[in-house]
Amino acid sequence: MSGNNLTTSDAIAATLGALVSHWTEVAAAAAALVALVLSAKSNGTSRAALRLAQQQEQRRRPAVAPYLRAHRQERLPDAVTQYSFDITLGSQSDTDNAIVEAELHLNYRVDDAAVTAKIPQDPDHVTGDLVLPLKLGARDAMSGCCRFKVNDGVLNGAMVDLFAVVLVDTFGKAHRVEAQILRTP
Repeated sequence: MSGNNLTTSDAIAATLGALVSHWTEVAAAAAALVALVLSAKSNGTSRAALRLAQQQEQRRRPAVAPYLRAHRQERLPDAVTQYSFDITLGSQSDTDNAIVEAELHLNYRVDDAAVTAKIPQDPDHVTGDLVLPLKLGARDAMSGCCRFKVNDGVLNGAMVDLFAVVLVDTFGKAHRVEAQILRTP
């Protein structure tokens, strides 16, 4: 009977060993499944965090939006025309910026060739808040008038096709506002 008990004991031990081995595999598979689910959730959270960081970085990039509110020209003595542009500058970023340079670009044609004359802002006739350099805070806006004096000899009688005020910020980026037809007061 002791030989029979050994066989029964061996059979019970083998069955328990098989059950333990089976449950170990089941537990390992369940743990792997839980790890996969957690990994997928972590991946989604990481992607959302990356998108948020990229959006924040985009908002930090300097961006200035110039808006042309009005423009006009006026004949002055001594064969000079003064061009005036009422401009609003809006900062579209979370970073401070400044406008350090303003030029008037006059696009016209001479003998069917395109020509651009670049005229600096007239520092003696700046009105409003557009005195250069102009500090523009984060998400701030300023308005004022840029005036440019052009001697008749610059255009030499040519008709201007396009007027563009080009504003350069401290990061070296040029911002343009364009006008095709100017009113004479």
